[in-house]
Amino acid sequence: MLAHRSDADGRQVQVLLGADDKHVRFRSAISVRRTGEHTLAVTMATQVHCRNLFGHLYMAAIHRTHRHYIMPAMLGSAARQVLETAQHAQASWRPQPA
Repeated sequence: MLAHRSDADGRQVQVLLGADDKHVRFRSAISVRRTGEHTLAVTMATQVHCRNLFGHLYMAAIHRTHRHYIMPAMLGSAARQVLETAQHAQASWRPQPA
């Protein structure tokens, strides 16, 4: 994880992931936003910078698989983890008498 932040009201969390090597530089931004009492919007954006010919060939080979299988699987996993964490936090919270 390169960076993360959350809004002051706690309704949105963003995480920046990335890695660099001699062939490619990639960054993925994942955002989870509460849109209602029981709903979340999860978005992901990825940017890849190819540094050389091998990087371009590599991206051409994996682009379709990444877009149609890997990215949706990553989003699903992130959403499940957020929901499990939120449910655990909600279950462990007990109001204290005034």
